[in-house]
Amino acid sequence: FFFQAEDGIRDDLVTGVQTCALPISDYGPTDAGSRRVLPDNIDDELKGISTRADVQTGASIAIAGFIIKGPGQQCVVVRGRGPSVNVDESIRLPDPTLTLKSGSETIGFNDDWETQEVAEHATIIEGLGLAPTEELDSAIYACLPAGPYTAILRGYQSTTGVGIVEAYDADDEQAYLGSISTRTRVGSASSVTIAGLNIGGSVPRQIMVRGRGPSVNIEESLRLADPVLVLKSFPDGETIATNNDWGDAANADEVAASGAAPGDSLDSALLLELEPGQYTAILRGAGGGQGVGIIEVLDLTGR
Repeated sequence: FFFQAEDGIRDDLVTGVQTCALPISDYGPTDAGSRRVLPDNIDDELKGISTRADVQTGASIAIAGFIIKGPGQQCVVVRGRGPSVNVDESIRLPDPTLTLKSGSETIGFNDDWETQEVAEHATIIEGLGLAPTEELDSAIYACLPAGPYTAILRGYQSTTGVGIVEAYDADDEQAYLGSISTRTRVGSASSVTIAGLNIGGSVPRQIMVRGRGPSVNIEESLRLADPVLVLKSFPDGETIATNNDWGDAANADEVAASGAAPGDSLDSALLLELEPGQYTAILRGAGGGQGVGIIEVLDLTGR
């Protein structure tokens, strides 16, 4: 399936990814009020992902796509943050806005999280421990049936800067977040793209992380020409694996056999068996290159 913003921005996503959200560089696992942490034994699956990105305008806004799978509905909290991002204030996205879409239909919009279309949603978000720490950050609470959705993060009145887009599992029902992939402009230094993931449960998961640029479905001149991926443990920051061109990986045959290999030889991919815990994946351009890229986390183990 694909995600598409109202301005016509479109790209493919891969199904079968199980995710949730962790703000990567902002705070550690025990910070109070930053997120709702589920006990590990609720589900052996990816518990979430968040992506820190350089949010620009036009084709360089941040777009996160996710799938809800399973029976019934899944309640989620999607957040778009800027003022609370732990980078120099001068480069933060000062006033993020968040749009939630199902296909071309807008099903939710928020500018400042305390000002909700449904007033009680602010109370629910706060009660879940998912209220952003800054009033100008955005958040949407929604209970959604199975299907694909997109969350679009941009700056109010076309402001730009470093922001974070996140999706959280907000209940313990059988339906679950089944995929997330974020398309954004990949810069350099503080503006590289960083995704955080949390593997719950007690058994290892087969995880593929993909960093794409050449295969992104936009004008070639805008693409990240040669993406590089680095996977690190969190919070100690130990490098676990790196990849530039996926076909050069030691386990390239396994990547190809998985059916989830990227569509271009210059795209990056890491296929690993990861123990439960927290990790960060960093997407940057080789040689300091910049452009629009996609970072994806896929759980190939299945639910």
